[in-house]
Amino acid sequence: MIESEFEQIIVTRHRMLGEHLIERGLVHKDVPIYSHISAKEIIGKHVIGILPFHLACHAALYTEIPLRVPYEKKSTELTLSEIRFYMQQPRTYKIVEIKREDFK
Repeated sequence: MIESEFEQIIVTRHRMLGEHLIERGLVHKDVPIYSHISAKEIIGKHVIGILPFHLACHAALYTEIPLRVPYEKKSTELTLSEIRFYMQQPRTYKIVEIKREDFK
């Protein structure tokens, strides 16, 4: 189980990824799954899934679920067996945006 003191949500366009995370016991079955989300909706939450950095920096924590999908499978709906095959080890990050004006 991916433990956290923060409310967890899953964000992914691959609907089978959420099912696989539940199947593996990485998240509780009641964790909500979103295909799209805005920055304001993830503030203070532990986001599990696939997010660009410009969104991940708004989350309290971000657990990346890397999928090593071959080029010909990009932009296609993956099956549960494909998710099982392509999923790599989850990694958790605390991402902080550094404003350009903060650089000296």
